[in-house]
Amino acid sequence: IYVYTAPVVADLNLDGDPGKLQPSVVLTTWEQTALGRIGTLRVFDGRTCKEQMRLGGADAADDSDRPAYGTQWAIGDLDGDVPSGGHPEIVGLHRTTGPDDKVALNLYALGVDTSGANPALKRLWYGRTCGAGGDVPVNFSSNLANFGPGLWDVDDDGKPEVVIDQMVFGADGCLRNPVSDFFYLGHGVMSAVADADLDGKPDLVRFDRV
Repeated sequence: IYVYTAPVVADLNLDGDPGKLQPSVVLTTWEQTALGRIGTLRVFDGRTCKEQMRLGGADAADDSDRPAYGTQWAIGDLDGDVPSGGHPEIVGLHRTTGPDDKVALNLYALGVDTSGANPALKRLWYGRTCGAGGDVPVNFSSNLANFGPGLWDVDDDGKPEVVIDQMVFGADGCLRNPVSDFFYLGHGVMSAVADADLDGKPDLVRFDRV
């Protein structure tokens, strides 16, 4: 019964018919446990409210796919397969492993797998620094955060980037700029990207500056 996130509506093409509009409702529910607040990502049929997919929750084996309890979700076509009948991806915040609500978060992206009898959510990547030394997940803030990412094509290459406050991740989950741990914001901030000064380039619009 606990919902701190805004529902997001999108056609995830769960029916395999990209020409037929079948919207789903995506949100997080959460429950209080001995580990603190544990989130469950749920996808409901937009017409019937029947649950179509879920991920995480207190009954999951571990924290590898659990969402933060108050994460806000963004949905978009990260890999460009929607025009050919593929599925949009779901991007949000992942709860790392720990004993309470002070554990860090990181970004993660989820895909829709329709190869089985029923559609299922699968993790595609964690937000991370990528380099010759290997990939390292980027941890920030805490499980008490209530913000989330947004999707914009900030470099005009036809592929969306994932923006979460001042950090920009590529569609592959690799961080494109320095790490910005904005724990001081507490519950967090929802940023926006727009051409605020009409110079043809996108601007990051925050609560304190552009």
